[in-house]
Amino acid sequence: MDASTRTPRIVIAGMADTLGAAESAAAAGVPVRLESAPGAGAYLGSAWFRHLIGAAARAYPSARIDPVLDCGDAVGYALMALYDGVPAVRVGGHPQALAALNGIAARLGAKVDSGAGEAGPVLDLRHEPDPAAVCRAWLGRFVTPG
Repeated sequence: MDASTRTPRIVIAGMADTLGAAESAAAAGVPVRLESAPGAGAYLGSAWFRHLIGAAARAYPSARIDPVLDCGDAVGYALMALYDGVPAVRVGGHPQALAALNGIAARLGAKVDSGAGEAGPVLDLRHEPDPAAVCRAWLGRFVTPG
């Protein structure tokens, strides 16, 4: 996998993870995809995720963040998250339900990610004691010299 052509994906589970990732992305000038832990949309909810992403955007406005809330197979929670203003959700489930969800997301200016064909290297911060340091070191390999 060519790291220079893939958007780094970072799995977050809390405020320290989110701010560490955003700070590191802003400092490195690298766009990142911040993803919730698998199924977090169903057990933590969309308000929690919006709070994390909003705090990161306010603290590090130059960070280029593409947020994705993972809802597992809970299509209802994904729908609720879209109506709650989450810009992208990842969800599995029945193809007809996903087709309907895609239509709703398009009308709301959001997107649905099925997780199929995931691209880009992944850093999971859920068990890292110093997420900012880990992110800085990991994102350093995506910086283009120049």
